[in-house]
Formats: sequence, structure tokens, C-alpha cells
Amino acid sequence: MLILGHRGAPGYPRRNENTLSSFWKALWSGAVGFELDVRCTKDGQLVCIHDATLERVTDGMCKNAVRSLTYAELSEAMADINGPEHRYTVPLLLEVFDVFGERCFINIELKEHDGADSLLQFLKPRSRHAHGLLISCFSALLEKTKEKNAPSWANLEKIAEYAPVALLASKNAVTTLGAKKYTAFASDMGALAIHPQYQAIDSELMYEAKQKGLLVNAWTVNDGRIAKLLRVSGVNGIITDVPELM
Repeated sequence: MLILGHRGAPGYPRRNENTLSSFWKALWSGAVGFELDVRCTKDGQLVCIHDATLERVTDGMCKNAVRSLTYAELSEAMADINGPEHRYTVPLLLEVFDVFGERCFINIELKEHDGADSLLQFLKPRSRHAHGLLISCFSALLEKTKEKNAPSWANLEKIAEYAPVALLASKNAVTTLGAKKYTAFASDMGALAIHPQYQAIDSELMYEAKQKGLLVNAWTVNDGRIAKLLRVSGVNGIITDVPELM
């Protein structure tokens, strides 16, 4: 069973997530790779950050939307808040690839609908590295989200030509669709995998995934006992905040 660090290896509660140091920590902790989140800045740069704003990662000191700042402005804001001793910066996706692209497995989660084209342009010249890549996203049509710019599974279809894709889903979304429809969506799209919330995984879902030749990677698993149960059930991988405990 593959172990992927969730936003690196930030622990829980999460700290220093989606940073180069967190990605290194995931590998040092025994993970084969990591998951990261991608958004766009005002000047069209792809950056690794989960939230639409800087509020949570700056403990409320900066509430600017990522999309409202150029990358230079974003970097300056983070430096002003954290100080040089913390070195908490939001990395460019390009920077992550330069460091880790040929070193480990990377799961990129698309966080914005209109970021799909930018990500596609990023991936096209790097398709030779696609064996170590997986692109995923939730479906805004199924998930409860307040983000108007949230992506949908349809965004993955154009990307699938250049890199393997995976359909992320919460337990509620899997329950709403049912195991057969969820896996059918993934199969029809040519997806490599499904990424269900671990609480949604049962024998029916595993059966349907196996019938359609889909890998199953569960999120977010932070309990070693649950990880063992998922391993027995046939899950292919888990995404965890604490790979050192898995």
C-alpha cells in the first residue's frame, strides 16, 4: 500500500503545509510521494496552497485572496508576516517540480475551475514525467462548497491526455452517487484512480473499483489502525498528514 503525504507531512493540526520543507519531511518519513494543492495568482502563476485566501496559513494576519495577489506580492506578504526565521513561503508548482519532479510521486489537486487550462499548459511539456504524476479534483456539483470557482470532474477530462487523473469525493458525495455510478464516472473518463474519503470505503466500492480496473487511494488517514484495515480491504494507497505513523 502506497503512503502519500497530505500537503507534505504537516502533522495534525496541520502546520507548514504545502511547503518544500513539508514535502521533504514526507519523503524522510517514509512516504513514496505527496499530495499538494494548486491555485493561480493574479499574474497566472501556479502556486501550492490549499485555501482561497491567506487567512488560515497566516493565523488571520492576512486575509487577501490568493487570486488578488501577484506571486511577488504573495511572497512579500508571507515574508512580512512570518519573518525570515520561519521561512514559510508558498512555493511555485514549477519550483516543486524542479526539486521533486524526478524524485518521487506527486499528486496535484486542482482547486480552481479556471486553473485547469494553466495546469494543462504546465503539464504538456512535462508529459514524459506523467508516470510519477496524478491529477485530482472534487466535483463542485456534488460537494458542498462556497467557492464559486471550484473545479469539477469535467476539468480532468482535458488533462487526462497528458497525465493520469483521479476523482476525489467526500463520503457524502459517494453516498449520493452510489459506488457503481462513482466508479462508472471514473472509468468513462479514463481515470487511473478514485480518491474517496476513507469513511466511504466499503466492500461494494472496492468491488466496483476492481471490476473497472481503478486504483483506490483513501484520504485523510491519520490512524494506524484504520490504515491496517484499509490495507486488508485492498486499498492501493492512503493520503495522510502523518506518514511517519503509517
